[in-house]
Amino acid sequence: LAAGAQAVRSSGGRALPVIRLHRTVRFVEVTEVVHRRIVAGQLEQVEKARQVHEVFTMLSVESAGVQEIVDRTAELLGAPVVLEDSSHLVVAFAAAGRPAQELLRDWQRRSRAVHAYPETKVAGDESWLQTPVGLGGAQWGRLVLPGVPEGPAAAAEASMVLERAGQALSINRLAERDQAGLAQQAQAGLLNDLKGHQHDQHLKKGGKGHPRLGRVNGLNQLQRDHLGVKENGGNIQPRQCHRQK
Repeated sequence: LAAGAQAVRSSGGRALPVIRLHRTVRFVEVTEVVHRRIVAGQLEQVEKARQVHEVFTMLSVESAGVQEIVDRTAELLGAPVVLEDSSHLVVAFAAAGRPAQELLRDWQRRSRAVHAYPETKVAGDESWLQTPVGLGGAQWGRLVLPGVPEGPAAAAEASMVLERAGQALSINRLAERDQAGLAQQAQAGLLNDLKGHQHDQHLKKGGKGHPRLGRVNGLNQLQRDHLGVKENGGNIQPRQCHRQK
């Protein structure tokens, strides 16, 4: 008892737990239990990380949209999530049961008060957990969890989920740009093929010089629609591809 009282006095002010046992226990028995719990906790974290990785990998493979990624993120976190662009405008959000008006109230002013960092980090008076969206120096927005979860383990898990979601959103933007570029490339290729074919036909007929290529009269409406071209002073030009961001 004297030893226990001395231990209590010695630990005062140091935030150290003191446990008095009513029977003799071998030290190895205590360490075995502690080790099992530590390992079990680590394995649980690894399993959660694997599940989160699989979720966002599948979303990327399936070319999921921005809103779908944001919705899935909020579902995994069990908390609202907001995606904004570099101008602090809301691109997408998932309220997770919270009133949208409350979540987005005066959003631009509140968002400007929270400094954006190039890594996943808690910032601002409201303790926003945020992660950048965009690769390298092409950061175009950030994904925000308004209010970091309590406890180091919950905060670490939320950071991991938010970071993976930010990566999936970055990949989504790159994929959209690639698709737009391929569509424009395909249009240019079709027009070049058509141009070369008309020029060959012109030469076979003994024509001199270069014919006015791509005139509207040379294509019917179905061909113009297929090529994605518009009429401009009698010539055909590719239409601009407009993709909703």
